[in-house]
Amino acid sequence: MKLKLTTAALCLMPLLSHANSNNEFSYFGLALQNNNYDINFIPSIEQDSFAPLNYSDEQSGKGFRGFYGYQFNQYFAVEVGLGLPGEANFNIYRDTVNNKNEPTKETVYEGDFKTLSFDTRIIATYPITGSFFLRAHAGAYVWDNDFSYLQESAESYSVVEKSDTGVSLLTGFGVGYGFNDNVAATIDYEKTDIADISTQTIVASLVFRF
Repeated sequence: MKLKLTTAALCLMPLLSHANSNNEFSYFGLALQNNNYDINFIPSIEQDSFAPLNYSDEQSGKGFRGFYGYQFNQYFAVEVGLGLPGEANFNIYRDTVNNKNEPTKETVYEGDFKTLSFDTRIIATYPITGSFFLRAHAGAYVWDNDFSYLQESAESYSVVEKSDTGVSLLTGFGVGYGFNDNVAATIDYEKTDIADISTQTIVASLVFRF
């Protein structure tokens, strides 16, 4: 599936042809994103039931996205992107000491939530000044996800691993600033679902015109 996502992105790029006016151009960019997930790694299990073990999780992570787009005019663009969203994870551990008598943590169970993504989106832009603009977008978010969570059975626990692919609606809005005719920066808030997990993302991007 990961190879299919990459191939789809590369095949779509030639469709976005070069431009011939100030408001019509091709562009590419790189983005740093912080993904926040509404995720439960221990469904149907009470957290205090792990005692004397300890439970911790991280429901957000930093990821990356590369993208290629075409601006038709000052109000409308289309874009494709390939992303590696941030990972979430959980850890169940016991407090112990090592051979130097130093406090340490011994992992008993662990799992994660990780994804590869490909997206296509339509972007509406509205210039406020010559450099500052507002933007909003909607599109299709294709995800390939691996999800590990804890399950209780017969007075014990086991880590269940699940892999899935799907397509979700992607929406977002943000602001942008053009440093010059060739370079701009944008900040966006995005929302989608990955494997039925609600996902909210803050994205900071650098955009290069060519």
